Amino acid sequence: MNPLHYLPQPINHRLLKSDDSSATGFSPKENEILLIITVAESVLSLIGSILIVTSYLKFKRLRKFSLELVFWLSVSDIGMCVSYFFGNPKSGGLCTAQ
Repeated sequence: MNPLHYLPQPINHRLLKSDDSSATGFSPKENEILLIITVAESVLSLIGSILIVTSYLKFKRLRKFSLELVFWLSVSDIGMCVSYFFGNPKSGGLCTAQ
């Protein structure tokens, strides 16, 4: 018996690198639903992050170190939301930017 039999099996990297929807295990309709959910959640997160950034900049009493960390986290979240707003581009400039 192999002493390393309890280790997990290697990941099938073909599934991770493939661009077609059949390799992900989801149907095209399910991929479309996931894309709609992702874009909707990114819009909601973008609205929340913009509210945090504007509140931090508008109210001087909020400018403490702990809230400065939240401010910069919101700024980075805005960048992430913008990249998720592009959806799932297959290739090209949007894919590279994302």
